[in-house]
Amino acid sequence: MLISRSRGAAIAVAGSLLVSGFAVSAQGTPEASPVASPAASPVAEPLGAVSVVASATVPNDLMVDGTLVGGLSGIDYDPESGQWIVLSDDRSDSAPARSYALELAYDESAITTLELTGARTLLQADGEPYPNAEAGGNVPDPEAIRFDPLSDAIWYTSEGSYELDINPFVAASAEDGQFIAAPAVPEIFAMSGGAAPEELGPRENLVFEGLSFSADGQSLWLAMEGPLFQDGEPSTFETTSLTRITNLDRAGNVLGQYAYELDTLPEEPTAFATMGMTEILAIDDDRFLVIERGGIETPEAFNNYIKVYEVDISGATDVSDLASLADGSFTLASKTLVLDLNATDVTPIDNVEGIAWGPDFVNGNRSVVLVSDNNFSDTQVNQFIVLEVEG
Repeated sequence: MLISRSRGAAIAVAGSLLVSGFAVSAQGTPEASPVASPAASPVAEPLGAVSVVASATVPNDLMVDGTLVGGLSGIDYDPESGQWIVLSDDRSDSAPARSYALELAYDESAITTLELTGARTLLQADGEPYPNAEAGGNVPDPEAIRFDPLSDAIWYTSEGSYELDINPFVAASAEDGQFIAAPAVPEIFAMSGGAAPEELGPRENLVFEGLSFSADGQSLWLAMEGPLFQDGEPSTFETTSLTRITNLDRAGNVLGQYAYELDTLPEEPTAFATMGMTEILAIDDDRFLVIERGGIETPEAFNNYIKVYEVDISGATDVSDLASLADGSFTLASKTLVLDLNATDVTPIDNVEGIAWGPDFVNGNRSVVLVSDNNFSDTQVNQFIVLEVEG
């Protein structure tokens, strides 16, 4: 979520269960079932030109299953079932934390179907919905969501908050929202509160904003929205900043970690301003699509700046052993601009936070869908934008 809003105990599940081919150990560690076979990794080919096909919005007062639709921060598509899912970043304030089933269809020229058809409450290990800050407890801040390519599970992230003493986490659920498991989170991402003299760990609201499965489906990629305290200051109008992209196995062990340089702020701010990575989407073993979102408050308006980059880690240094990026010597992940949304005809340009591969077009080109988070604000929109990737 763009606006500022929440260090705690890790989630665990006792016992052992099997949910549609998704095995969970007694320690609550998600694993791919032995019967599941990973999809072949895509061949590394140059990404073609990316262009906008169409965009559409859903009303800010839309109610689905008695819940207000808003804060759409994550989106994903399951090519096997043809299902779409979107995630609200509601911190259980207007309704318990939830995802929505989405009916979405489009062709090379227009969006033909756009309908949210059902709300699915996300549940904790005890089977109860996540609480809000007033109730207290494990208050969520959901930001990214993905279908598991090797099972029927659905994975999502929560940013956590040092203000509420809650750590960020990644969790797996069944399709109906029932909790399955949550792998351990690397200690470097534990909230410290940024208290002097040691400012360590994530900043408030700049944590697990992006999530993607690896191309073979065996591991997870986590994207930090902004820099850890020890990695330097956030971007300004004159300076860039560094954040981390982390590869985890299904038990939460770090397989690799890479430094990513965020852009400078796109204009001089007069009040609140932010620059961050809001989502990551695997292309192949080494490449991703990444959304960078800049938000600038001025006396006249709040302006969003959205860019999509192709990111390559093949030549980057594994920085998982570096406690701080501020002093280290390493090679960054490379990035190439593939779409500047502000240079297109899309209007308005809102708070884009989600990205997913969709079904291929009839012409054989790949499709990508973006979704924007309206922050439950009357002045913003829940927007879906369809892109076409040539070749």
